[in-house]
Amino acid sequence: MAITAWLIDATPYRLRYKCHQDGVISSPPVAADGLVTIPNQGGATPDLRTDALNGAHTGAGGIPINDIMRVRLWGYGPIAAGAITQAQARALCNSDDPGSAVLTNFNVGRCVTSITPMLPAFSWAADWNVDIDGDPVCEVRSATGTEGWAILDIHFRHTDDL
Repeated sequence: MAITAWLIDATPYRLRYKCHQDGVISSPPVAADGLVTIPNQGGATPDLRTDALNGAHTGAGGIPINDIMRVRLWGYGPIAAGAITQAQARALCNSDDPGSAVLTNFNVGRCVTSITPMLPAFSWAADWNVDIDGDPVCEVRSATGTEGWAILDIHFRHTDDL
């Protein structure tokens, strides 16, 4: 029937969620049976903006994950404040920027997103999109019909680490 996500770790450089697929298929089946979108509105966890603040430490140097999740509000690197596109969300949050065509600068920090299946192992995927306001949101998909778990990891990496 649905995927549920719980924040299990938040640092200035990482957001980590445990995802649970309950295995139930609606009658009739619906797309939400195998999809959850982690929002970015500043609401209750799981919420990317709220959860990025959970890992926030004060001090010089900024808070990389928080800066990226607030790109619409503050801008980030070559991206001005305002609604972003899916290509920009993917470039920022999944390092999906071959040749730096979207971010225009290899020196802009980015995130890498990965999802690791746990038992039982079946197909999981994570992708980035934008919500109606133009904030980046993470979409997690899984196979349906079987209960299972996965770990979603959103990890900030400097470009020389990629």
